[in-house]
Amino acid sequence: MLAANRFLAELAVRLGKDPLPFVERGRQIMAAMQDRPWQPRAGVFAEYRDTRGTGLLHPEPELPTIYHAAEFGAADPFQDPPDVELGGQSPAAPRPLRAGGNNLEL
Repeated sequence: MLAANRFLAELAVRLGKDPLPFVERGRQIMAAMQDRPWQPRAGVFAEYRDTRGTGLLHPEPELPTIYHAAEFGAADPFQDPPDVELGGQSPAAPRPLRAGGNNLEL
């Protein structure tokens, strides 16, 4: 939604229309993302927050969640994936191959 509102704001300018509604909606989305799913201690966006019950935050993001936050501009330069480590490894680093489940690195 963030990238879509940016695109619509640019399109509105090209069409001679008012981009402000799209710019404002983009700001609201960005503020909500920084306020709700961003986890400063972990340095990642949470995967999601339950919308029913207690509103449990699911703190373990999938890899696409990390990269999409950067790709679509939700993460600022200090929140970009190169600064994030998952399980002691950078998401950009390939994990070692295991042979036949015996945990031998190839």
